Amino acid sequence: MDKSTAMNLLKNTYVPYTLIDGNEVQLTLAFYLLKLLEGKKPDLADRYYKLSSKKEMRDLDMVTILYTAYCCANLDKEDMLDEETFMILLGCDRLSMRSLMNQLMGAKKKPGSVTHS
Repeated sequence: MDKSTAMNLLKNTYVPYTLIDGNEVQLTLAFYLLKLLEGKKPDLADRYYKLSSKKEMRDLDMVTILYTAYCCANLDKEDMLDEETFMILLGCDRLSMRSLMNQLMGAKKKPGSVTHS
């Protein structure tokens, strides 16, 4: 399968999220895109892999996972938000963010508790 076809298929894995400024962004944790992220942002990919296996997460861990999903969905864009700006625009609706993170990660059972940072 050529890369263009693969990228088009992976758009089916994208989940929209509205930031507090009203802009909607796409997020995904598709395996192929995580693999591409390793080449573009290896430090972020490493942080994601360490966090994704944790049983309990702090709020800021959750933000890192969502930022990773944002980067995966926007690898081809040159004007991606930096992590700090993304964190600001994400807002503070932890229930919505936790639900989104569980959707992206395919959680089937109740996740571990998230402790406030």
